[in-house]
Amino acid sequence: MADGVYVVTDSTADLPPETAERLGIAVVPLVVRIGGESYRDGVDITPAAFYERMRQAGVPATTSQPSPHEFVAVYERIIASAGETRPTILSLHLSARFSGTLQAAAVAKQLVADRAEVIVVDTKLTAYPMGYIVRRVAEAARGGAAADECIALVDRLRANTHVFFLVDTLEYLHKGGRIGRAAALVGSLLQVKPLLTLEEGEIGVADKVRGKKKALDCLFALLAERVGDRPVRAAVLYAAVPEEAAALRERVQAMFRVEGAVDVAEIGPVVGAHVGPGTLAVSLVTG
Repeated sequence: MADGVYVVTDSTADLPPETAERLGIAVVPLVVRIGGESYRDGVDITPAAFYERMRQAGVPATTSQPSPHEFVAVYERIIASAGETRPTILSLHLSARFSGTLQAAAVAKQLVADRAEVIVVDTKLTAYPMGYIVRRVAEAARGGAAADECIALVDRLRANTHVFFLVDTLEYLHKGGRIGRAAALVGSLLQVKPLLTLEEGEIGVADKVRGKKKALDCLFALLAERVGDRPVRAAVLYAAVPEEAAALRERVQAMFRVEGAVDVAEIGPVVGAHVGPGTLAVSLVTG
């Protein structure tokens, strides 16, 4: 890794293992619990198996953050691999509004401060949009970018990331404390589908539309307002509804100036525990 810059993230980035290995990204797993069993996100259970487990269990899943000692163990491995060089570690994580993962990383940072420069960064995102930023940063670091250049890249990409999503039910977000009680009540009335957005590390309600079709039409209209005719990198995210995701992919490809292919990614277990099966999302990056 050029200039001793290393990248660490957490499992909610939903990075394919081969991508993390290829780019030298260390991934610290969160834990998801369901039906009395615990699984390390991205290690012990696949998204498809998790959603099937949710269906069978009929009870909500819960999640927990890594401990500071788990971060220390990862940082220590990087320190050992750096040899005599004091490494700079960029630790990029999901929004602090969603989890204490960032705080755990900050505690671990202090425990290795004498041997490494750890920079803990709140991406204010999660799932694929966060993973996209992590990949870009790792590519930049491998290309020789310094730590401050990598942090500037995080800021630029985050400012140019546009995410809207539609959940099948607000029950999971409500029970997990990720959205207010009033929004959960509104969503249960008259088939109203709140169109949600992820901005500045928080989930917000972009609009409330009756019916799924109208909600998806609204999603595309809002994205079109945001990006215009600028070229974009695009992704469709889904939880247990691959056919619907495939249809959205075609719509994204037809509607926007997509650079390359539209990525299609299943939302991982930890994020999936909070948004629930049936969730669909579109992420566009203009930077």
